[in-house]
Amino acid sequence: MVFPVYFFGLPEIVSNFLDKLKTSRYFFVVINYGMIPGPVLKQVEGILKENKVHLSAGFKIRMPDNYIPLVKAFSEKKQQKIFEREKSRIKEISAIIREEKHYMEKESFLFNWSLKFLYNVFLKKLSFNDRNFWVDKRCDYCGLCQKICSVNNITINDSSILWNGSCQQCLACLQWCPKEAVQYKNSTIGRVRYRNPEVKATDLLRDISKEQVKQ
Repeated sequence: MVFPVYFFGLPEIVSNFLDKLKTSRYFFVVINYGMIPGPVLKQVEGILKENKVHLSAGFKIRMPDNYIPLVKAFSEKKQQKIFEREKSRIKEISAIIREEKHYMEKESFLFNWSLKFLYNVFLKKLSFNDRNFWVDKRCDYCGLCQKICSVNNITINDSSILWNGSCQQCLACLQWCPKEAVQYKNSTIGRVRYRNPEVKATDLLRDISKEQVKQ
């Protein structure tokens, strides 16, 4: 599995999946993080242990921090520097996985107690946080935000866009809006959006025809 870190811990949707996972095969995870990964590998190990599943390998890759309600998007120059540095790391990880070697990256326990506290606060507020989304006058109701949401949390009715309380805080709706009309509180107004240069909006869609979305 490959997934991002959310507030120093597992995305809730990933945690729920791991709770149900049953496998005896070689199982690895690759996490990507922006600033501090937190004790995520230990968190994964703990969940899998309850299901008697062994975590064979765990890796961490740094990516540009993209939670723009709190931080500005990195410059393209800084993004590219991070990408170039991690490319060699990805090759190393690929070699380990192909050979099904057992490998676990070390985790720093510095500030872990405070990181766990912040993560728990994040989870408690998760179902309420999407009330902070809104759209400005640039919105043309193209529907991409609805189609790109992996948990089907967005509804478009006539001339209104609603978030329905199941948000996972991936911010895809905000980052990929063609008009940059989706906002979170007032903190994202005027902030540059982050989009991985190797990814297109159509790569993120599920269960719908890509021809339905404006390119």
